[in-house]
Amino acid sequence: VISYKFSHMAMDGNRDGTNEVSPEEIVTTTPNRFFGQTGQPSTLRIVPTEMTMDMHMFGAMYTPTDWLSVMAMGMYTSKSMDHVTFAGGSGTTRRGEFTTKAEGFRDTKLSGVAQVYEDGRHSVKLNFGVSLPTGSIEERDTILTPTGATPNVRLPYAMQLGSGTYDLLPGITYTGGIDDFGWGAQYGATLRLDENSEDYALGDVHRITAWGSYRFADWVSG
Repeated sequence: VISYKFSHMAMDGNRDGTNEVSPEEIVTTTPNRFFGQTGQPSTLRIVPTEMTMDMHMFGAMYTPTDWLSVMAMGMYTSKSMDHVTFAGGSGTTRRGEFTTKAEGFRDTKLSGVAQVYEDGRHSVKLNFGVSLPTGSIEERDTILTPTGATPNVRLPYAMQLGSGTYDLLPGITYTGGIDDFGWGAQYGATLRLDENSEDYALGDVHRITAWGSYRFADWVSG
């Protein structure tokens, strides 16, 4: 199987829990953890306002036996984040706005799925794989500082393209069904094996999901 998928994601605004917060609220109430260092104000002065991400996913899957499938996936991503900068010190005077961008290939994933149990009603599959650090973790762009300067800086984690680490991708999937009813559950993880070349590692990720379904007709289910 050869596949191509495209996804677009757009995020807008900021929240504190479920409450919307304006950039002005953020710069008057959110402490700057670097306050006390030279040139650092007491509160945050740069606020992200929007972020978009377009992702192209290229995949290939091969099934050498009835119980095993192996897959490879590469992803090309374009990210854009808008910001508003407030003048240094304190207050809510806007200095200006700027946009940072990052574009390129993300980490490459090689994985497999092995069916370990099947009785016609219940099925258990093991997922295994590795993520290769093909995405950049050194993306840079020009920003607008509270003083009006425009330095070229390393972009934050959310704007980087990869993890920089080799990651394990274990998981297990259970599915069941009888007549028109179906159900299932899945656990998956991303486990960082070491720190990257910049001496950090993103956090491990654990995902659990469960579902139920009903087939209304041969061509549709919910």
